Amino acid sequence: KDEENKTPLHYAALGGHSAAIQALVDAKADVNVTNQWRQSPLHFAAIRGDRASLQVLIDNKAIVESKDYDRVTPLHYAASQGNSACVQLLLDAKAHADVKDHDKSTPLHGAAGRGHATVMQVLLEAKATVDARDYWKKTPLHYAAWLPQSTSAEVLIEAQADVDAENGSRQTPLYNAAIVGPTDTLKVLIHARATVSVEDKWGQTPLHVSVRCKQSEVIRLLLDSLLTSES
Repeated sequence: KDEENKTPLHYAALGGHSAAIQALVDAKADVNVTNQWRQSPLHFAAIRGDRASLQVLIDNKAIVESKDYDRVTPLHYAASQGNSACVQLLLDAKAHADVKDHDKSTPLHGAAGRGHATVMQVLLEAKATVDARDYWKKTPLHYAAWLPQSTSAEVLIEAQADVDAENGSRQTPLYNAAIVGPTDTLKVLIHARATVSVEDKWGQTPLHVSVRCKQSEVIRLLLDSLLTSES
C-alpha cells in the first residue's frame, strides 16, 4: 500500500486497466481492499467510468454497495459522473437505487444536480424514489432547479415529482430557479403549475427572491403566472 493505503488494484481500477485487475485478482489481491477513505477498487472503477473494470471486479465478488468514509457507494459515483452504462451494470448487480450517503443523498440527487438525464431515467426505471429527501429535505428536483437547461426537471416532472416539495426551510424548487434567472427550467416549473405564492419559513415567496436578486425577467414571468392563476 502507498501512503494513502491505495493498492496496485486501486491504481489498476482508476486507470481502467481491466486486464491488470484480473491479473492482480488471480494473484490473490483482495478485491474489497480499501484505502484511507474506505474506498474500494470498485469505487475507483466507478469514478473512472470504466465498465469493463467494473465487470471484472463484480465478477470477482466485489461488494457492490461498499461505502466509503462519507458512505458514498460506487453507484453514487457512477451516477454523478453521468455514466449510464456503469449505473446499469451496478443496478444489474443488485445495487440499491435509493442507497443514501452521509448526507442522505441518493444517486438520483447526484445525477439530477449535474444534468445527467439518461442516468436519471435509468435510475427511475429501477424504481428510484423521485421525491427522495436528503439531509436538508431537498428532493432531486430542488437540485435540478439550479440548472439553466430544463432536461433534468422535465425527466423528474414526467416521473411525477412534486413540483411544490419543500426543503427544510420550506422552499420549493421554484425558489432555486428564481435565483438563477429566466431559464428554461423556471419556465418548465411554472408550466407544471408550481405554486408561485408559496412562502418559506421566513415568509418569503419566489417573487421576493427574484426581486432581491434583481431578476426582472423572472419577476415578469412570476407575475404573469400569478395573474393567470387568479383569472
